[in-house]
Amino acid sequence: MSDLLKRVAIVGSGNWGSTIAKIVGTNILKFNTFENEIRMYVYEELVDGRKLTEIINQEHENIKYLPGHKFSHNVVAYADAVETVKDADILLFVLPHQFVEIICNAIKSHVKKTAFIVSFSKGFYVSQDKRVDLLSTVVSSLLEVPCYVLMGANIANEVAAGTFCEATVGSRNYEHGQIVKGLLQTDEFRIVIKPDAEVIEVLGALKNIVAVAAGFSDGLGYGDNTKAAVIRLGLKEMVKFCEEFFPGHHPHIFLESCGVADLVTTCYGGRNRKIVCIVTLALHIHHVITKDKDDIAHKIQALIPTCFLILYYTFGLVSIYRFHRVGILLFASIGIILFMAACLFFSWIIFLLVSLVLDHNIMSKMFGFFVLFGLLFGTFVTIVIATLELAFNLTKLIQMHGYTTF
Repeated sequence: MSDLLKRVAIVGSGNWGSTIAKIVGTNILKFNTFENEIRMYVYEELVDGRKLTEIINQEHENIKYLPGHKFSHNVVAYADAVETVKDADILLFVLPHQFVEIICNAIKSHVKKTAFIVSFSKGFYVSQDKRVDLLSTVVSSLLEVPCYVLMGANIANEVAAGTFCEATVGSRNYEHGQIVKGLLQTDEFRIVIKPDAEVIEVLGALKNIVAVAAGFSDGLGYGDNTKAAVIRLGLKEMVKFCEEFFPGHHPHIFLESCGVADLVTTCYGGRNRKIVCIVTLALHIHHVITKDKDDIAHKIQALIPTCFLILYYTFGLVSIYRFHRVGILLFASIGIILFMAACLFFSWIIFLLVSLVLDHNIMSKMFGFFVLFGLLFGTFVTIVIATLELAFNLTKLIQMHGYTTF
């Protein structure tokens, strides 16, 4: 009887991969057509001196990439990709796009010819001769099995926490689409099946380009009107791209989660937007410091909001959020303290930099300027890392003994 049951394997165990493992691990127990065990490929690394696979299999939690969320006991971590996919009927690829080809080449002789794949990876494949292709096309070509896609406005931590969201699965095979929907859909995670698989995948890649533009808008201090225009014009270009290269799709596909919803989410909360915003803010600091040197009060006044925005997007509120999600009230307070300390320390750095520029010729003192900046920044980063490391270690200790949780 067990030979008739379908086996599911997950390839990838990062933030998103672990979230998918949490959902599928619970859902699969509701069906009598699947093997209960779900194998998850984990790139082996050491966390606090222990193998990540051992931690996941013993504690049923990916403490590095999805802390605070438990897997069901039927999720088993494997460090060997070949062993993970062996005999699997359904492969869920949750990999960064740059690793897809490497993994496919490693497992291609071990994938069942009757299997199918669902790719969660967002991005394009660029070959050595600069040829651009869809990741699903590359996967299907290398493994010689069908490859479908799942895209949408899905920030992994929110999905894992059970906040309501949607995703779009691109599949022209109705039966396979319904199987994927059964594995993934919950009361909080709504799955919609659409046949426009190529367009769904392309939208998942193109929205990152628009998010970069949104990050520039934020970093340069433009308002919501400008950002809304960036998003609208970006969506218009995405539609044109799909019409040019993938004609014949249903126009309503842009209104699904893979379209406008994913675009808005990425432009307001995505990693690409945040990184570009931070870089633009940093360039703004350099511009303020190196322009007219006569008005120090104006310089400091111009730099203060920029410094606070950088801190907002990096250290303080990230710490507060993560400590709160772990469920430790004490360490939410530590995050606030860290935020305040970082503000003071960063303000001191800016003051020293402004003073240096005002008192000396910046061209002749450039070497000393960068040495000072490097020392101060290195000290700051060291303090932040040490504080976070201490806080997370104490968090795990408190979780172990059950203290001060809420």
